[in-house]
Amino acid sequence: MMNVFVDSIVFFLQKSGGISTYWNELLGRALKDPEVCVQINYAISCSGNLYSKDLIGSGVETCLPKLRRYLDFVNPISNGIVHSTYYRIPVVKNECKVITTVHDFTYERYRHGTAAKIHSWQKRRAIINSDGVICVSHSTRRDLKYFLGDLVDMRKVVVIHNGVGDMFFRTAIPQPEWISRLGKYILFVGDRSGYKNFAVCYQALQELKDFNLVCVGRPFSSNEIRLLDFYIPGRYYCHTGVSNEMLNILYNFSYALLYPSLYEGFGIPLLEAMKAGCPVITTDSSSIPEVTNGSAIVLHTMVPDSIRDAIVSLGNESTRNDQVAKGIENAERFSWDKTYSRTREYYKQIMEA
Repeated sequence: MMNVFVDSIVFFLQKSGGISTYWNELLGRALKDPEVCVQINYAISCSGNLYSKDLIGSGVETCLPKLRRYLDFVNPISNGIVHSTYYRIPVVKNECKVITTVHDFTYERYRHGTAAKIHSWQKRRAIINSDGVICVSHSTRRDLKYFLGDLVDMRKVVVIHNGVGDMFFRTAIPQPEWISRLGKYILFVGDRSGYKNFAVCYQALQELKDFNLVCVGRPFSSNEIRLLDFYIPGRYYCHTGVSNEMLNILYNFSYALLYPSLYEGFGIPLLEAMKAGCPVITTDSSSIPEVTNGSAIVLHTMVPDSIRDAIVSLGNESTRNDQVAKGIENAERFSWDKTYSRTREYYKQIMEA
């Protein structure tokens, strides 16, 4: 049996998000794996994280772990794998091997100031002091090589792609009443700040009067409402605290997912939409072509005119059916079972090295 100790700090740093999804999926499988003995240092059930209720294991430390974000942690096992959920390393390794998962280099590319410098320092320190490094895409691995250069032996860095949840699928249910009230809509999922390039969404829809914009994420700010009222007055909605079941329905009845992000370490919503039979309009930046693999409408210039043309093209039934079929086929390449299986095999490989 392989011992695995997980520093579960990320569950206290965010209520939801891609990294929480990653660890929820991996830990959920590891805790049920008879060949793996998992220990967790913080009681995840106390975290308030939206995914924590799905996990059957809990730790014993509950004393303000968020304040320990930048501190090393105590490793209670003497032999096995030590894996932090967010760029921390153990005070003492013992006879263990340390693994770090790198999700992206957003801070290095788009953030500035003291917080960005501290984050980059912590990430770099974790990577350099790890026996093995997992990147969630080849794009992220290239970024790691670019930003860390000769500081890291790239032979210890592997790519293990993220997965997509089984809760996303094509549904045969009739259109719910709450969906019909949204009209014909373009869907936007996730954070809307900076490099996510949200502004082009409502700019593109300004002339497409038959379409509404539905966002899933935090509530609109007053500045966003001001701009939305200018470009698409009365044609926008925001859903917060959305369950996966509700998100799957939104994907199923959406005209298209618009994903104009300028940078992604992976891009899980791309696969969620595809698996649910929702056409995707996106960019050719960072990891996105790697994940979409020719199964999305990929725009080389993400400007309102090109987005409008892409949306209009989906009015052709043949074009739409082709995009849906390609998306579903592409999404089948990814699963969290594959991600977990490959991660466990990598643990064994590092242990034997």
